[in-house]
Amino acid sequence: MKIRVLLCLLVLFAALPAQAHVRSESFSVWRIDDKGHVRATFRASSRDATALQNLNPRETVPLTVLFARHLTTHVFVQKDGVDCKPVGPALAIASDPTQVAAELSFDCGGAATREYSLDLRLFFEVLAQHVHFARVTTPHASADFVATPDNGRLTIAALTPQPAQSLLAAFGTYVRIGIEHITGGADHVAFIIGLLLCCASFRIAALALTGFTVGHSLTLGLAATGLVQPQVQAIEALIGFTIVLIGFEAYQRASSKTEAPWVTPALTAGFSGAALIGSSVLSPIALGGAMAISSAQAIASRTSAIFLIVSTALFGLIHGFGFANALIEVGLPAGRLIAGLAGFNIGVEIGQIIIAGTLWLAAGVVLRQPSIRREAAGLRQILALLLVAIGTFWLVSRSFA
Repeated sequence: MKIRVLLCLLVLFAALPAQAHVRSESFSVWRIDDKGHVRATFRASSRDATALQNLNPRETVPLTVLFARHLTTHVFVQKDGVDCKPVGPALAIASDPTQVAAELSFDCGGAATREYSLDLRLFFEVLAQHVHFARVTTPHASADFVATPDNGRLTIAALTPQPAQSLLAAFGTYVRIGIEHITGGADHVAFIIGLLLCCASFRIAALALTGFTVGHSLTLGLAATGLVQPQVQAIEALIGFTIVLIGFEAYQRASSKTEAPWVTPALTAGFSGAALIGSSVLSPIALGGAMAISSAQAIASRTSAIFLIVSTALFGLIHGFGFANALIEVGLPAGRLIAGLAGFNIGVEIGQIIIAGTLWLAAGVVLRQPSIRREAAGLRQILALLLVAIGTFWLVSRSFA
């Protein structure tokens, strides 16, 4: 029972904030023409839109309507310091079931001579860590902005052409976005925790993370460049499924008994299939692939490093689509696609290394306590089952969202 075993104790503490901190972000695309007409399309997750109910608990309206009303009262535009007139309230538009979307228009009474200013305060009063990504295009300029609770006012020059973002600047921007996404994504953090629980040494952990990287880099590139178009809800459900499987794998590897290793994979396939009965979220191919991975656990050696690496590479394919969904929402910079894609992927890797390295090193410190070391195997199994429970919740809730 070496460092790998009591990794679980530190992981238990790390898992709690991971559960509480789910990435909160929204997106908008702005188009301003030479007559001062301003039109913006906004998107956010249904989960974040639910938080808007706290502003008026007694009101019961659909989330799409609630989101549109919020935009009407929390988004403003100025031309050369003068308020632009809204062209009616924001209008809800059709979107993926996991999202809300709306359009908002303004009439600025002619083109600006100096600058346009956008005041974006959406979600900040109910979600303190919310981040909003805005892409603004005018006849003479185009720019990407990030609005936060500390800085929600954005400005863009109206007539002066802005230089295109350099390759290095685009790369750096998307490295930061990648780091923020992986560290703020509770499901991705949970998977990394499960992966570390399966590893007997940091060398094996590094190899497994390499397999995961290869898998998600492939699908991230395919989806972000539009060559493959994954269904968001299906991918989110399958990510929950990978956490169930990695949790069961960690439980098996922590056990001193190896009899009937097919039991947990069979149960995994059984209740996962039952959870998806009646759901049209997952295609037969996607569900069949997930079940195949689960069944493979029945014949693999619990100490097989090769099986672990191959499995994490397959799991990485699924998580890569999840990373791509976030990148597609933010959007890749025009003319800087390769730099943005490479930066985002490297950012994800940096965040992944930070999470894994911190957990592994800190667990080694905790393992020095003899009393904790004696209970390490049991703690590891408890944490593995906790991951199974969390993954099951995400699988079922996302399948029928």
